[in-house]
Amino acid sequence: MAVERASLFEGETSIMVFSLLCFLLVLSIVVALFFFFSKKKLVQKELEKKNLEILHQKELLEANLLVQEEERKRIGGELHDDISSQLNLMAMDLQLLNRPQMTTEELQNTRKHLLALITKANESSRKIAHNLFPPLLEKFGLGAAMEELIDDTNFSNVVRIDFENEYDLDLFTTEEQLHIYRIFQELINNSIKHGQASHIQIKVVVLEKFINFSYTDDGFGFNIEKQDHKKSGLGLKNIENRIFFLKGKSQLASKVGKGIRYDFWIPLK
Repeated sequence: MAVERASLFEGETSIMVFSLLCFLLVLSIVVALFFFFSKKKLVQKELEKKNLEILHQKELLEANLLVQEEERKRIGGELHDDISSQLNLMAMDLQLLNRPQMTTEELQNTRKHLLALITKANESSRKIAHNLFPPLLEKFGLGAAMEELIDDTNFSNVVRIDFENEYDLDLFTTEEQLHIYRIFQELINNSIKHGQASHIQIKVVVLEKFINFSYTDDGFGFNIEKQDHKKSGLGLKNIENRIFFLKGKSQLASKVGKGIRYDFWIPLK
């Protein structure tokens, strides 16, 4: 009888051990499958993220190329309309000066006209060169160039700009300074041309690891959720492309009738 009980106990124990081993095996398979599919899902999400980043960079590059093409057209138009036409008129004046029988009055008038054309051509070439690379930025740095941009805009009495800065902007490289300058130039142009703003505020604040550039205006504003704005905002795409080059990040906020707020952050030098 005792032997039978011992055999029965051993049999039950074997069944329990076998059941436990089967349970652990099934649990191991379930855990392994869980981690496999979780890892697969994470890898898939990471790939989707990388694809979105590549797509975003592609869009920025395309926008940048479009902006460059528009800039080439603009410069080409200015060269043709201003410089080329003025050079043609100078050539005509020089031909008049070679005429053998010119009165003293005709000679003086031709020389005055020629001098005026030379002055206009010089001013036009200076304007084109300034748009390509502001001379003050090259000579004295971004701080001086920003002050000039703001003073020139305020002098026009179209809009009032307040500028607060607590960082030495000249610590950036020349190329970085040009990108920052063009960003604010584009934002100010948009505020005047599209937003019809009367007041703009620019702040440069030093944070722990970043420099925060904050831009606000009291213009018309717009609905940033509208798809047509996203497609037509070449200027904002160009700004985003410049911030991408600066290894920064940006945030745009706007409501109809409430103006805009544009913040971008650049790693602290």
